[in-house]
Amino acid sequence: MGQLQLQVQLPTQLAQQLRPDAAQSENKQVLVACLSLAGVVGMGIGIFAWLQRKRRRETESSSVPRQPPQPPDTLDPRIQAIVATEKLVAKLRERIALAKPQNDMADKYNILCIGQVSSGKSSFFNTANCAITDRFLEIAEVRGGVAASASFTREYRMRELKNIRLFDTMGFHDYFGITQEHVRKMLNGQIPDAYKFSGKEPIDREEQAANEIKMKNHVDEDKYRIHVVAFVLNGLDFATMEKENILFLKQANETCNKAGCTVLAIVTHLDKVSEKVAQNILDAKRSKRVQAIFKQIHDLIGINMMWMLPIVNYTNTRESDWHKNLLALEALDAFVARADGYFEDMAYRNNK
Repeated sequence: MGQLQLQVQLPTQLAQQLRPDAAQSENKQVLVACLSLAGVVGMGIGIFAWLQRKRRRETESSSVPRQPPQPPDTLDPRIQAIVATEKLVAKLRERIALAKPQNDMADKYNILCIGQVSSGKSSFFNTANCAITDRFLEIAEVRGGVAASASFTREYRMRELKNIRLFDTMGFHDYFGITQEHVRKMLNGQIPDAYKFSGKEPIDREEQAANEIKMKNHVDEDKYRIHVVAFVLNGLDFATMEKENILFLKQANETCNKAGCTVLAIVTHLDKVSEKVAQNILDAKRSKRVQAIFKQIHDLIGINMMWMLPIVNYTNTRESDWHKNLLALEALDAFVARADGYFEDMAYRNNK
């Protein structure tokens, strides 16, 4: 009996000893559960705050206009050169289109083109026309180094580009063509459009009679009076030009200067002069070979070096070229600038 009582008391005492440990375990579990719940709640609050900030940023950004993406700071130099050329061509086209004499002496700028046979006078007009309008009037087909359309015209032809008139003369030669007397009359506007010059053979009676009628009916000399003269010179063969032709150009230059007209040199065929120019047309403005030709023209004829204008005409193609257009537009822009100078000089002389 006593033994049984002892057995019953032992588990009871053990339970009493173990109960504090169980209570502690329960407390730990509650604490862990509370901490877990607090973590979940804290995470939820953090997510809510993040969503609120995100919504606020989106609202603020929607009220500010978006800026277009900016191009990179650096481009390929070749692309930069193309873009710069296109911008300059557009600028010159606009300036030439808007150019107009700001006086009562003329309604348009009159430019006289003088050059040897096959120098590129007619081709230059075609190139200038394409530079302004992007249209070709004719194609100069090259055969044996000379344009098949080389002008052997005997007529004095007037061609218009916007507010510019280009007067194309018969190409001169050492034994036929225009004379110094013709130059003086053209400068004074005394030769009418479509007047026919004598060539290798003298003009016949019918042509002479037609000339006399044109001269008789030609009363508006101011319309044809020349403001600027352009000597169109073949850069490829200038060094071998006949002495008689060099002398003719030198005398014509002096005649033009006395009349108050600036003479500019349009130097053509430069892509045949230099391989570098053939590969990059704009090199015509800095090529040492081209500069040597300019120097020779200055020494032999007397044209100021600053009025040497390189040109590469269109031949055998209908594909527009930005670089050819740029050179032609720069030439036309120089014509306009010197013509405005002519008007200023004439106004000054008239007011003295």
